Amino acid sequence: MTVKPHVVFFNGRFVSDTECMVSVSERGYLFGDAAFETLRGYGGHVFRLERHLERLAHSAQVLALRLPGSQETLAAQVREAVARSPYTDCAIRVTLSRGEGGAGISTLGFDTPVFSITVKPLRAYPEEAYARGIRTRVVSLRKVPPECLDPTIKSGGAYLPSIIARQELDREGMVEGVQLAVAGHVVSGLVSNVFAISGRRLLTPDLSSGCLPGITREALLQLAPSVGLEPTETRLPLEALWRADELFFANSLMECLPVQQLDQHPFQSAPGPLTRELRAALHRLIHQEKQASTGALAKE
Repeated sequence: MTVKPHVVFFNGRFVSDTECMVSVSERGYLFGDAAFETLRGYGGHVFRLERHLERLAHSAQVLALRLPGSQETLAAQVREAVARSPYTDCAIRVTLSRGEGGAGISTLGFDTPVFSITVKPLRAYPEEAYARGIRTRVVSLRKVPPECLDPTIKSGGAYLPSIIARQELDREGMVEGVQLAVAGHVVSGLVSNVFAISGRRLLTPDLSSGCLPGITREALLQLAPSVGLEPTETRLPLEALWRADELFFANSLMECLPVQQLDQHPFQSAPGPLTRELRAALHRLIHQEKQASTGALAKE
């Protein structure tokens, strides 16, 4: 079977995988001193590309990283990378690293960031996971408090606790887990936002809980009223998840991934009817935005 190449845009030009190399002195490699975004492409359309790039710009500002161009320029580069890809559905990673230079952990003297866009085939979650839901658990490692690390940024170093916690899940064959704050309330999944449906309320941890302001999270909160749900961002105790009628994780690649069991607490209806309706509404939104984007680009 012929393996199709990944698309790589690296420091201003499209290159092959083998040409894309960074120095062993590069800060992203040494310290995880980088910001990134993970996006999903649907038939050539990148869902909420502008919102992802706005969040990347925010992360860059907090980390004092220099973006290699305007958001319009970066958006055009992402679209070209996706257009070059042979994959209908794809996973896109945009990474901005501080580069090499300086000494120790000081950020002074860095003026040549490393910027890349990669487009790879989407490694979709198994259809059985959407048809029956997944088993999950609360991981033992707590989330880094917002007072220690700004949760609104996506950076390489920020994901180390999630990587360590993922080892617990790997030992049990689980794909996602619930992470709590030091104070005990629910924050998120390891790489996702978490949602609970109780009655007609769509519950998710508020941003003050320490969760990432996910792009798909934002879309689902906007869509909730269209399926008869009241979007509710609040401080959630773990018991609220146990008592929920439906539970699911959400991010750009997984969309809405239903939960059939959290620790010892089963969800008999998984995937619940409202979770299914929300995912269907998300697909409609993606299609609508794809049509609008295609029309807008055609006029340019």
